[in-house]
Amino acid sequence: MTWMTTSAPTPILIVPPAGHEPAHRDWLVIEASVRLSASGGERPGVLEMERLRGQGGRLGVDDADHFAVLNLAAVGAVKIAWRDSPVEDWQADPENRIKDSDMMQANAATTRLVRDHLHQQHSATAGGLLRSASRLPGSEPVELFSEICTMIADLHRRLPNGLTLPELAPDSDALEEFVEYVQACGLLWSELARSHSVEAVLWAWAVLGAQRCRHWWLAPGWSEVVEEFMRCRERPERWHHPVIATASRVPRPVDLADDDELRRRLEAGPDLLSAEHAAYCMQAGLKAALRTHPRVLNRVEWVCLAEVLEPTPRHRLRSRTDGRRS
Repeated sequence: MTWMTTSAPTPILIVPPAGHEPAHRDWLVIEASVRLSASGGERPGVLEMERLRGQGGRLGVDDADHFAVLNLAAVGAVKIAWRDSPVEDWQADPENRIKDSDMMQANAATTRLVRDHLHQQHSATAGGLLRSASRLPGSEPVELFSEICTMIADLHRRLPNGLTLPELAPDSDALEEFVEYVQACGLLWSELARSHSVEAVLWAWAVLGAQRCRHWWLAPGWSEVVEEFMRCRERPERWHHPVIATASRVPRPVDLADDDELRRRLEAGPDLLSAEHAAYCMQAGLKAALRTHPRVLNRVEWVCLAEVLEPTPRHRLRSRTDGRRS
């Protein structure tokens, strides 16, 4: 995938992946609302480090634990560029090719991919990703974020269910829209890093991840989700819902009969489960446990943060590109 950006925040110049170019074969120009200024764009102060660390502290994030911060940063980035991308619309499609268990595994696999890259870069720069006013030595911030977005939108990457993105997408237009959206994320985050710092963007991801995805693998609430699932496997009446209580009595696969082994596998990451085991867990009550997670920040705080980190809403992005193609 080729990444091309202008020196100014707008427009974004995108070269779609080979085989998925628009019918007119011209380069597609998307006017993305980058919403930037030295003070933080439309939301002044949102990316101030003192504010982000304060929010993280209320969410249980230890600013001295760089390992945990980067884990949560991966969760936040994947929530925006993967889970809240057009992929969400693909799953809602009546003829979708991704089940709930597939999505859970894909979320975890994509998070693992981004997490590993962040840790690698953090080690390579001697902890430079989380230094005040951090800049990657010898490189522009755009490189880190374009690398991450290229990984997320890699058309050859196989998800845990065995499908690649072209095989998962409903059609070529949907795939193109996804690539455009992920690339817009990359440019936005790069410009935010230039205006503030790499550290500020990573912390913003981490706060967003800790708030909106507490039930995801690597997030603060994942262990709680696993433990609640295990407790309800032992006592189905805890669900207080006849349908879920009945589903929780679904027989386990023979090789998951041991509670400690099932707990260990879930803690290691749902993407490492087999498709059969993941489907069993979702059917047996994990899906219900995933929905029982608290929010700590008030709505205004996390909505402001999301508005700074997310590119132009997908429906507006799509309407503009459709207009150009007509």
